[in-house]
Amino acid sequence: MGKMLTVGFDFEDSFYYSIILVKERLGETEYKITVMNRSLELLLKGNNIMIEKEGHLNITLPESNKIKALKLTIGNALGLLLGLPLQLASQ
Repeated sequence: MGKMLTVGFDFEDSFYYSIILVKERLGETEYKITVMNRSLELLLKGNNIMIEKEGHLNITLPESNKIKALKLTIGNALGLLLGLPLQLASQ
């Protein structure tokens, strides 16, 4: 079984928890957002992966502003927990 982290975050005037699955892949660490409020989990479907690269938490942002805001919020919380700065991935 892989490693799991729990992250709390504020989004749209409510506080939520997310479970992050951690996997090592080809020298990089992958963080997969897997469990939280059901409606937010469905919102992130297909946009729930973050990768640790060269000392940064690398995030690819979707087009939708709401999904982008959610992913950045969770990314910031995860980055604080891990002590990693965020870096936006090139599209």
